[in-house]
Amino acid sequence: MSFSEPVLVVLGGGAAGLAGAVEAARIYPGRVMVLDQAPLISVGTCGLPYLVGGQIARPEALVLNDAAQLEARGLVVRLHSRVQSIDLTARRVTYQDLERGSQGTLPFQNLLLTLGGQCDFPGAHFANVISPRDMVTSLRARAWMGQPECRRVLVVGAGYLGLELAEAARFAGKKVTVVDPTDRLLGLTRSDLVEAELKRQGVDLQRARLVAWEGEGLARQGVLSDGQRLPFDLALVATGVRPTHSALQELSLERGPTGGIRVDRQGRTSRGGVFAAGDGCEIPRRDGPGHVFLPLARPAALLGRVAGAVAVGQPGRFHGCLPCGSVKVFDLEVAWAGTPPEQAEVFAGRSSTRSSYWPDNGWLDLTLFFAGPGGPLRAAQAVGSEGAVARIQTLALAIEQNLAADQLANSDYAYTPPFSGLWDPIVRTVRPSKRWA
Repeated sequence: MSFSEPVLVVLGGGAAGLAGAVEAARIYPGRVMVLDQAPLISVGTCGLPYLVGGQIARPEALVLNDAAQLEARGLVVRLHSRVQSIDLTARRVTYQDLERGSQGTLPFQNLLLTLGGQCDFPGAHFANVISPRDMVTSLRARAWMGQPECRRVLVVGAGYLGLELAEAARFAGKKVTVVDPTDRLLGLTRSDLVEAELKRQGVDLQRARLVAWEGEGLARQGVLSDGQRLPFDLALVATGVRPTHSALQELSLERGPTGGIRVDRQGRTSRGGVFAAGDGCEIPRRDGPGHVFLPLARPAALLGRVAGAVAVGQPGRFHGCLPCGSVKVFDLEVAWAGTPPEQAEVFAGRSSTRSSYWPDNGWLDLTLFFAGPGGPLRAAQAVGSEGAVARIQTLALAIEQNLAADQLANSDYAYTPPFSGLWDPIVRTVRPSKRWA
């Protein structure tokens, strides 16, 4: 086979694409090609909000592997290559070389689609309305943030990205307003704890929807659904992504209700030899039947790795995705796992994270959702000064293992006073009526 006919062509150099490409290149080094329109790939995108605010000072710190390092691992990398069309019948990709201004075609035997989703938002034509989703847009937001005349930052959306951007803007010394219409931030039962932390840190939370921008040349005000007008110097949009991409829209592939490409547990699409992973997909669930759209790096990389292996004839199976996540909100840890059932037995409570007599003790608020009395754990939420992520990692495994409250209460945990109490917060939450020693 010639170089012009690689065994696998990967479109997109994010978490899903590179996980798949590296896995395939273990079997066929030098015959796996990755195309991406960006000047850099293998970027730690989850760290981009902290680059915007300056907590991470050097942009290059977020580049996990440069092109030379990826090629040393058996990949053929083409940057500055924008996909224009994909012909599944003729099995070729047409792309534009953004550096040379030329067009090229690339035949493929197997194709892995990891181009991601789209973030289209009104106001994108204003230079000071930015959605920092990649290195280029994040550096643009950082440059605006660094201007002396930038004093007021409006963050649109209070999901994990929006909350991280709010903290970044406060770190940079800006006055920050967050706009979000939802009643409960992040869908948390105890979202009031997150709201209190935002207020304590000087962030103004407006429960409304942004409906319009006002300004000439630059946007100067955001118009809210309640009629209020909020002046700003920089707007950061974090309203989420849709599982669609212009280069994928016309492909005759099975899709789910969100429009995302439907894949199986090997990353296969409805077309032979065509695989997909990442933010453009609906992926199999882990905690039940069906599919879910979950645009996060971890499930993208897990599914991408499986798809890359299967595409070159190796065994692999994606065991599904349990919806879970975590976010730092100033001095709070916030984490969650699973989906609360409609009819649930709920255990909730606050515990110290270390022995009660230890100085500078932390606290943790846990909410656990069980499938009825005596039923298995189905979801968990944690908010606290420390320990939330660690407990959710434990509870995510408990959800997978269908553990009930009594089993959690009798589970064993490591104990030493500087790090944990004799009775872990999980145990204290599921046995609130017992008098512990």
